[in-house]
Amino acid sequence: MVNEDRNRSKQASDQAKQVNVEFVENQGRADAPGQPTALTDKTPETEEIRKDYEKKIEELEEKHLRLLAEFQNYKRRVEREQLELADFIKGEIFKKLLPVLDDFKIMMDNAAAGANEQSMREGARIIYEKLKTILEKEGLEKIESLGETFNPEIHEALMTRPTKQKEEHEKVVEVYQEGYRLKEKLLRPSKVVVGKYSQEENKYSAEG
Repeated sequence: MVNEDRNRSKQASDQAKQVNVEFVENQGRADAPGQPTALTDKTPETEEIRKDYEKKIEELEEKHLRLLAEFQNYKRRVEREQLELADFIKGEIFKKLLPVLDDFKIMMDNAAAGANEQSMREGARIIYEKLKTILEKEGLEKIESLGETFNPEIHEALMTRPTKQKEEHEKVVEVYQEGYRLKEKLLRPSKVVVGKYSQEENKYSAEG
């Protein structure tokens, strides 16, 4: 729709330019040798032609300005609707998170009332699972990294760790912080520790 309005505005501008070109070309032909009259001559015929071209130019310029104004209004309307849609989406997500907030409040009240450690731990687990389920339904996906080959596109290596297992070379041996995607879009990479196998180091270690 935006491109269509731009094209319409450009077409009106191009048409106005074309009318100007035609007017100049006609005037040049009229002034050429052998032509009976020139458009610059103030005869009824040339005056009528000039007024006709001026009217066309004025109409096309008005059309161009009108289309430009319409495009600007459309652009502002689209931007406003995008902001309203973003606010609506955030509101829907917050609405789904409110029960989790309520559960945290209950857990804090229970802790203040002297709930035992086991009960608090179970309450925290239930809240975590509820929050995880809500986010997964919205398209959140945890990146499974442990034991996988290091991939710089989804992993951030914090350090390397020597390993005696050859199959752990360039593999993720520890996940420091989980990474997540949202419908195939990377939100944050997994922060990981990468195994490093060295045949010589393991040889010296065995000999020692």
